[in-house]
Order: sequence, then structure tokens, then C-alpha cells
Amino acid sequence: MSKALKIFRKYDSIKKYKKELDSYNIKSVDELKRNSERFYSSSMILFSMLNDLFSISEEIIDILDLELPENYHQIFSIMRKAKIISVDEEKKCFKLVKLRNVLAHEYDEFKEEDTFDLILDIDFIIELSDRLIEIVKNN
Repeated sequence: MSKALKIFRKYDSIKKYKKELDSYNIKSVDELKRNSERFYSSSMILFSMLNDLFSISEEIIDILDLELPENYHQIFSIMRKAKIISVDEEKKCFKLVKLRNVLAHEYDEFKEEDTFDLILDIDFIIELSDRLIEIVKNN
């Protein structure tokens, strides 16, 4: 499978996950607290979206022949240095990395507030994914 095809598949997954998450119509933390099934499914959808976003970001770094990151934080530092993202976007990405790592390694510490916080960032995730896809199309 070509690198571009792999990226486009991950991008399609992000869009699919967003559509699923939108169908839940979550408007508050309380909704997640009242419905544990919705909380857990939303958390896993968000985890998958973040993993795909990070994977696309790594592939962009490779396509552009930038320095290789050693961890997720470095992905976004490299992208900022290359002027792909701004300093403010880098900070948002660092927050996403932190929440993704809690989901991956300390799932019992991940709370409804964390899930809702990620839901509030969904537009940023989509916007960044869209911009990264444009880089793939142009390279």
C-alpha cells in the first residue's frame, strides 16, 4: 500500500469517527456521566481519531523529509518548526498528546471531563487533518 493511500485511509477513518461521535449529540459532561456506555464508546472513538491524526502527522514529516520524531510531542514540535502548525496549535496538540497518553496508559484515570474536553477539540482535530491532507495532495 502506498504511503498516500495509507494516509487517505486514516483521514477517512477520522471523518467516519467524527460522524459517529456527532450522532451521539453530546452536549455536556453530565450526559457522559449519566451514560457510561456513551462515555466509553466516545472515549474509544476519540482515542482512535487521535492515533490516526498522529499517524498522519508522522507520515507528513516523513514525506517532507523532516527530522524524525522520537515521541508524539516531537511530532508537533517538528511541525511547528517547519511552519506547518502555529505555536498555539502546537500547544493544542500537546494537550491532545497528553489526553491520548492517559487514554492509552492510564485508562482508569480518564474521566468524563477529559472526554468532553476532547469533544470540544473535535473541530481542531478535523481542521488539522484537513490541512495535512492538503500537504499530501500537494506533494
